[in-house]
Amino acid sequence: MHDTDELALRARPYTAVALLALLIVAALPACLALTRGDDMALLGPRDAFRWSVTPGTDPSMIEAHFTVADGYYLYQDRMTFSASDGVRLGAPRFPEAMLRPDDVLARDEPVHRGTFVVAIPVEPGGQRDFTLTAQMQGCAEGRVCFPPETRAAPVHLAGP
Repeated sequence: MHDTDELALRARPYTAVALLALLIVAALPACLALTRGDDMALLGPRDAFRWSVTPGTDPSMIEAHFTVADGYYLYQDRMTFSASDGVRLGAPRFPEAMLRPDDVLARDEPVHRGTFVVAIPVEPGGQRDFTLTAQMQGCAEGRVCFPPETRAAPVHLAGP
């Protein structure tokens, strides 16, 4: 046997160990992603951003209740409300938002996560039954931002 053949035979176990180590290192990012939950199926916006509307404790207010799924957020500045049937709304009262850096806009954007309520004043003298329309936009953290979406809900205010 030649010296090169003998060296090759001796190197085979080390080559196998080196290949195995390389495979482990290559698979490590995927394993870490699984432990972070990045493998979870992407929710659609209707499931990620649930909402409902109720009359407020004050008869001149309505409340928009939002539940944002874990790992998702809604932009406060991209949330607007309007009413049907000539009902006029005041400026929505948002709870304190968290600031999230936005790389595209190069600034911090106020966002909401979890459960929160937006109080919306209803100006007196309008219809007691109407439809509240909300426009909103949100994202799955580090994955995708959904296009702006419009949703509507019926409102019935008790009144005189």
